[in-house]
Amino acid sequence: MVNVIKPEYVKEYAEWHRNPWREVLESIRDAGTKEELIFIYKNYAILFVECEDIHAYMKEFIGSEAGTSWMAKMYYMLGDNDWADENGHPKNMDNGLEKVFDLQQMLDGNFSPY
Repeated sequence: MVNVIKPEYVKEYAEWHRNPWREVLESIRDAGTKEELIFIYKNYAILFVECEDIHAYMKEFIGSEAGTSWMAKMYYMLGDNDWADENGHPKNMDNGLEKVFDLQQMLDGNFSPY
């Protein structure tokens, strides 16, 4: 996933993610995430989420109490986005990304776009 961060909030966004709430970490894990990495390039947050189903993960995380609270905190730094409203509630789980390559799936001969 890629989030566009308002340029004036890049440092604050990074600090929040360097010091997340324990409840957020547990909610991410409990939503089915095996691994999550976030990289910042200029004012873009590039998220790598390893999970079985990205849509199920997003729905579960953003739907959790900790996820909703976290997303409400992040909203003003990201501005409008396609997957959470200003209160942190889920709205659209289609993040606009198209998967075109998956090394392991391709090696196994069973590529899936999700």
